[in-house]
Amino acid sequence: MEAQNKHLRLRNEIITTGPPARIGAPARANDRVVSGLFLIQFNDPLQPAWKEELRLLRVELLRYVPDDAFVARFDNVRLSEVESLGYVRWVGVYRTDHKIHPALRAPRNRQPAGEALAIAVLFSPLATPGEIAGLC
Repeated sequence: MEAQNKHLRLRNEIITTGPPARIGAPARANDRVVSGLFLIQFNDPLQPAWKEELRLLRVELLRYVPDDAFVARFDNVRLSEVESLGYVRWVGVYRTDHKIHPALRAPRNRQPAGEALAIAVLFSPLATPGEIAGLC
């Protein structure tokens, strides 16, 4: 039913998420420990208590994404623990292609061949030296 779907509205993609899992449903079998950037969507607008609980699980919310979602940094987090929280609707990897502005994907008809293209890169204040070096 479409009324139960929500969306994550990224600059270059809209991700549709289905209805939230039923309360009391078992956590997904995904019990791996993960680190890196993820998208996390909540059933409702973020509550301060949720942010604190996620912080204790080593999840830091970095940037809001409409609707009721955030880009988040996971630091050795058991994915099943986050997915089983009653207020979490959906969790997914924040993929490389999510981070590229649509203008950089468009054909460069206005850019002469061989001419350098100036771009800006936005780093998280928490980016590690290794993450920064990986972009150079």
